[in-house]
Amino acid sequence: MRVEAPRVARPGFALTDRVVRLLRRIRFRLPRGVQRLRVCKNVFVATNSGFFSERSAVYLVSGRPVVLQETGFSDHLPTGRGLFAVRTVDEAAAAIDEIDRDYERQSMWARELAVEYLDARKILAQFLDGLGI
Repeated sequence: MRVEAPRVARPGFALTDRVVRLLRRIRFRLPRGVQRLRVCKNVFVATNSGFFSERSAVYLVSGRPVVLQETGFSDHLPTGRGLFAVRTVDEAAAAIDEIDRDYERQSMWARELAVEYLDARKILAQFLDGLGI
């Protein structure tokens, strides 16, 4: 798969040389499920809404590290080990490099994070407790 700027770019979006270089650098790793790289809709980023996709949660549960554009979720979930919140292309590249340096550990941390912070039984109990139920 070759990443070409005209094919990827659409009205309202601009690809810089740095973005194209990053896409070329990771294109062989992402499809194999090594990690998830997610660029979020601007409304989630601009509002710092805390958006965190269920697909990213599934990746973490399965022990796959996630690189996700920061939407404010790092206020609620630990990042830097198994889960990376990034704001720039350079931060995304650095996160991918960090995962590649020790994939086994990053994978273990991704799974641990999911078990500790994304378990529905724990989340629901906290939610109901907060409601006084």
